[in-house]
Amino acid sequence: MFSVLKNAVEKSDILEYTELLAAKFLMGVNMRRGLFSRAAAIFLFLALPVLHAANANCQFLQKAKLNASGGAPGANFGFSLAVSANGRISIIGAYEKKNQCGAAYVFTRGGTGWKERQELSPLSGNEQEAFGWSVALSGNGGTAIVGAIGKDMKAGAAYVFSRTGTSWKLQRKLKASDGAAGDNFGFSLALSADGGTVIIGAPAADSFHGRAYVFMRTGSRWIQKQELSNPDSSAYDEFASAVAISADGSTALIGAYEKNGQIGSVYVFRRSKTAWKEQQELTPPVSDEPEAFGWSVALNSNGTAAIIGAIGKNAGAGAAYVFKRNGTAWKWQRELTVSGKEIFGTSVALSGDGDTALVGANGKNDRAGAVYVFTSKDGIWTQKQVLSASDAAANGDFGVSVALSAYGDTALVGSLANSAYAFSIPLQPPNWNNIAPYMKTLFGVTDNGEGIAILQDGEILHILPSVSSDPVFLALDRDLPQVLKSIQLYQGKTAMSGPGSKNDGNITPVERKKILDMAAQALKNMLQSIEKNKGQKK
Repeated sequence: MFSVLKNAVEKSDILEYTELLAAKFLMGVNMRRGLFSRAAAIFLFLALPVLHAANANCQFLQKAKLNASGGAPGANFGFSLAVSANGRISIIGAYEKKNQCGAAYVFTRGGTGWKERQELSPLSGNEQEAFGWSVALSGNGGTAIVGAIGKDMKAGAAYVFSRTGTSWKLQRKLKASDGAAGDNFGFSLALSADGGTVIIGAPAADSFHGRAYVFMRTGSRWIQKQELSNPDSSAYDEFASAVAISADGSTALIGAYEKNGQIGSVYVFRRSKTAWKEQQELTPPVSDEPEAFGWSVALNSNGTAAIIGAIGKNAGAGAAYVFKRNGTAWKWQRELTVSGKEIFGTSVALSGDGDTALVGANGKNDRAGAVYVFTSKDGIWTQKQVLSASDAAANGDFGVSVALSAYGDTALVGSLANSAYAFSIPLQPPNWNNIAPYMKTLFGVTDNGEGIAILQDGEILHILPSVSSDPVFLALDRDLPQVLKSIQLYQGKTAMSGPGSKNDGNITPVERKKILDMAAQALKNMLQSIEKNKGQKK
């Protein structure tokens, strides 16, 4: 493993990085990863509980296969990826593009269609930076960070990009204050939902002891706030080869899969104001084989649930462990496994509520790969689905990377076949009886259902009111804690790309704020009404 990391940006190293690890475990080799309206607001509020219930029983469907424009074989597009909380913006790394200079691509979704918006590249165009080895997105997709482990003789760097409208611009290049050649800073990345805190791993630092760095943003300035060192200073653990941070920025996981002869461990850090302290070390329930526990890690939104991949479990079959926090103590809850030698646990992701998990198994079916979907209810985890590529083929390594929207209804899966795949759970139209009374009043309908049709087209609901010949297109982002901030409403034939955008037609920012305020009040009134009449049929 040392040789793989030390040469992490040499040609075809990712094949070494996955194939040699698979061989290591399988063979036992001991070697050292429009308009807002009251109607829209009320309709959204009413629809959300229905949709949430429907999602629990629906399955993911492949909606798109994503490829980079001008992509070339061997660019490893899809090796890394991330998705925004609402599942509408994604960033996908291709670290080997242009002789390992690297690139990252931003895609956005409209309805069920994904479209490439911009190619991001490093400052210099001729250095083998491996830009795109790792990527991260803020919750709203407004901030992106791209790791480049080959920068400056593999000391590594991370680039921060900020979005204005639909355009992305480089904001800052981050480097470790004590970085040195060969550290591989940027090997792993994790970004809080507000885009203000990032944890960057450098697992080869300090002779492979490993370090993690915490940066925080103030305005447009990024400042290194803290360096997290390997708690076991005598071990070559590759600490920070995998990192995760909760959406609220309060909790971090730092993987060290080489710990104790590759049994592996994961360290939980908690933040108090701006200072991070170790809270607990997590280990596999039974530590009697080289599991590589901590190869991949993920957290839910508030840092109360974690999933940890261990690709060495059961001689390379792999496993994923679910841990839950109660107060300040973390306890193992469930071990997720499969029967074959699938490298299960290569990648992991959790929904915001922690009740939906994705686990990548890129070794399944001669490395065609697969992703397993698990859901939890009352602490009981159940395998719901196995995802595969529509054009699955041997050595495609589907599942080498996974990302899941906060709501758990949009999944992105990367492969080593120069592609990424988008899956989503189709919306179910809400029950008419739940919304008819409000539709009748707000859209001027005289009889139940007269003049209104609710159609479904992927992720868009079409509402056709009798008072207008133009349909209202309501895109439901369904990020429940911040519902009003995540809705995009399309009215008539004028599409809006976001608050204050130039595509808002005649709506000024002031007018839009008034409309948002009105919608907020409508939601407040609706909440009060439901609370008052709880249990009564509407």
